[in-house]
Amino acid sequence: APGAPLRRWRLVDLDPGETVATSPLRIDERVLHHLAGLDVMDERLAGFVELVPSPETLPPSQDTAAERIAAMLTARAEGPPPVAVLAGPDADARRAVAAAACTRLGLRLCAIAAGDVPAQAVERAALARLWEREAILGGGGLVIEVDDRLEPESLRSVAAFAEATRVVVLISAREPVPLHRRIAVQVEVARPSPPEQRRLWQE
Repeated sequence: APGAPLRRWRLVDLDPGETVATSPLRIDERVLHHLAGLDVMDERLAGFVELVPSPETLPPSQDTAAERIAAMLTARAEGPPPVAVLAGPDADARRAVAAAACTRLGLRLCAIAAGDVPAQAVERAALARLWEREAILGGGGLVIEVDDRLEPESLRSVAAFAEATRVVVLISAREPVPLHRRIAVQVEVARPSPPEQRRLWQE
């Protein structure tokens, strides 16, 4: 059935046929790679998401923010983890904190631009399901990076996408993005303090 696990998670695909009973079954390429021990991202996601390296070091204040995010994402015993909304003026700092938080959870972080989240509900749901599977197979977290000039309609698409998944999702934006159907926790990511900046310059 379309909603049953084999097809919902696209573990197998149906090739064209006159009926479901006569349609050939084939294994999805990403699943085949996983079973063969190859960690290769689904090519359908490659054009949307990029891998974010974890920073070697963070200023203490930002490291504390990363630790707080990691603790919040593992606090719920049941249901999907909350969405961590990283707010602050520096996009690079928000990305670094998100990557450090995922590293603490044993996850690799990928990023997607908010403008690349589909506006159409069907396409958005398909992308959310594809990412969910990738996150489970590859041990990943996703940060949705919101541009300051994003239109309100695109912000609604971002919220709907985050709410459609049941894996680790973070939203990075200068201002908080409200969610209605999934718990969201805001974390402020500030620029390094003057003493932290001096220490970084010295190092």
